[in-house]
Amino acid sequence: MNKHLTTALLLLIGCLPATAQQTERAQVEAAALDYLDGGTYGDTTRLIRAFHPSATMKFVDKTTGQFRDVPIADYLNRAKASAGQRANRTTRILAIDITGTAAQAKLEINAPTHTFIDYFNLLKIDGRWQVVSKIFNRIDKAPLYAPDTVSTNDVFGLTIAPDGQTAFFVKSYGGRDTLHLYTTSRQNGQWQKPSRVPFSGQYKDIDPFFSPDGSTLIFNSNRPKPGRNQPGDFDIWAIRRTNKGWSEPYHLGATVNSDSSDFYASVAANGTLYFSSTRQGGLGKADIWRSVQRNGVYQKPENLGTTLNTGDYEGNPCIAPNEDFIIYVGRDSQQDYGDGDLVISFNQNGRWSRPQNLGPDINTADAEFAPTLTDGGKTLLFGRIKRGKPLIENVHIIRQFDRLVERLRSSAQFDS
Repeated sequence: MNKHLTTALLLLIGCLPATAQQTERAQVEAAALDYLDGGTYGDTTRLIRAFHPSATMKFVDKTTGQFRDVPIADYLNRAKASAGQRANRTTRILAIDITGTAAQAKLEINAPTHTFIDYFNLLKIDGRWQVVSKIFNRIDKAPLYAPDTVSTNDVFGLTIAPDGQTAFFVKSYGGRDTLHLYTTSRQNGQWQKPSRVPFSGQYKDIDPFFSPDGSTLIFNSNRPKPGRNQPGDFDIWAIRRTNKGWSEPYHLGATVNSDSSDFYASVAANGTLYFSSTRQGGLGKADIWRSVQRNGVYQKPENLGTTLNTGDYEGNPCIAPNEDFIIYVGRDSQQDYGDGDLVISFNQNGRWSRPQNLGPDINTADAEFAPTLTDGGKTLLFGRIKRGKPLIENVHIIRQFDRLVERLRSSAQFDS
């Protein structure tokens, strides 16, 4: 045989497996696209074609935390209700792996309020690739809170009174040079146009926080301390609800406040104050401190210790009314999503558990901060910053937050 012909034949034979693999990959992609495009465009024919009739869908219910095993026929029957409707989402195939007649595919579906990551097991049956099982995880994207009236790209630190009818928040104007407190009221279930509170406008005022009974609003300000004429660092101030409305702002005193910045204070039902501070005696750039209230008098603040505080930055503590957990900006050594994450620690007879990241439903590559609880602890409100000039920051909401708290509580770890 001609030497050159022999070489050509050997090269051709060597290419056959790769070519065959490319063909198989295209067929697996076609099955995945039947699922993705069928769901996106409401094409139930393509959607049904992607699955073997006996296929199953397995997942962990995010509401209950329970494992579920659902026949794919049930899923397809529900999908028929959206036949012909275009879904507002984008999709992509993340990965495909093939061995013989078995394959796996990883897919992503992005919608405005959530992301699905699907894992498919496929088999080549009678010459056609079909999905025989599907597992998935849903990542909910915390939506903007009150985008028409509150979340206008330049706000953070929303706190809502226990009766749900009054709210205060910070207007940042896209930066940190000017910071004012605004308020709004709810009428017929809708928040009305916000207005700047009368005592805010001359100085930087931030971090409003209602007491659990709604009688006091804590906030932070760089307005002059009592006995001084010039603004300084941030201190903790408050206003009190009276029969005639809100009182004038009053300083919480030199026992609580220091000559360094003291900020983002939240208060428990018994009056104990939790706050951030850069004061001397801390462990890092900013720590979380606590001041117990006895007979209406705040006691010397105590640092919450090395379980919560590190050599870095910890701040924005939101204490549960009964002090059984605290949410704050901190670090979970096992999970880190980005610029700044919200974590939770549980209180067990005065001992704090290791901080746990609140997870991808809440934390992103951007900075999350300023957490507050509302609706009896069932709902979490928090801020998110997209850095730039100007800053883009809004309030976001997570409902059924109490269920997430209980799931994290079950896995809390305490140092011996």
